Amino acid sequence: MEIVKEEGGFLLQKVSQPGGLNNDAGTWQPEEVREKVLRYTRDFKLSWRNLAHTLQIVHQNKLYKQWGYSKFEEYTNTEVNVSRHTAVKLIQTYDFLKKEAPKYVLGNAEEDDRQNDTKAPSFESVLTLKKAHDKLDDENYQTIKNDILNESKDVGAVKKDITQLIKQRKINDPADEKQKQDDRIIGRTLFLLKGLKRDIEVLNVLPETFKEDISKLIMKIEDYMDSSKDE
Repeated sequence: MEIVKEEGGFLLQKVSQPGGLNNDAGTWQPEEVREKVLRYTRDFKLSWRNLAHTLQIVHQNKLYKQWGYSKFEEYTNTEVNVSRHTAVKLIQTYDFLKKEAPKYVLGNAEEDDRQNDTKAPSFESVLTLKKAHDKLDDENYQTIKNDILNESKDVGAVKKDITQLIKQRKINDPADEKQKQDDRIIGRTLFLLKGLKRDIEVLNVLPETFKEDISKLIMKIEDYMDSSKDE
């Protein structure tokens, strides 16, 4: 096993195993990753970025199977003592930070965390920034981003700002209110169609062919609603 270099607090080595490890973990030793996850879990506030990063490696490369776990959630629940939901949220938040502010994730060394703990954004602040990204227009989002990453504004105050901006946006966006009305009408229509379908099945109020047509219509409407949410 050949040592390549030391980076980000990890001992990088060439590892021989079927398929290798994916992405940037191509030469990382699995047991080293495992030890880091446990260490960062014990000091979450200081090392949440490193914890998220190492959990991502475990998940992407299915390293948990090497350690006797059939599923990622079994590993996180048993060994890391966090739920799968929390682990996935950590990974997603890390990916978001990597995209929006890469300077905070490029050097994942422990010493880097100790020196820059007061400068690096907290897990809660990045979650808050992610909410702003999903809910606000670009101009307001950039303001919130600056408040969190550059001004180190209190997270509680930023959350209040976001709430007010979201409310203001809804007031100024008549299309949003129309969409809500449309959703209510479609919801009521689906309710009536499903009720009619049950009546056909139980009471035989219409021929069986009607039930098939209604079922297809229900599916089309539900698919339309799902696609509208994704836009």
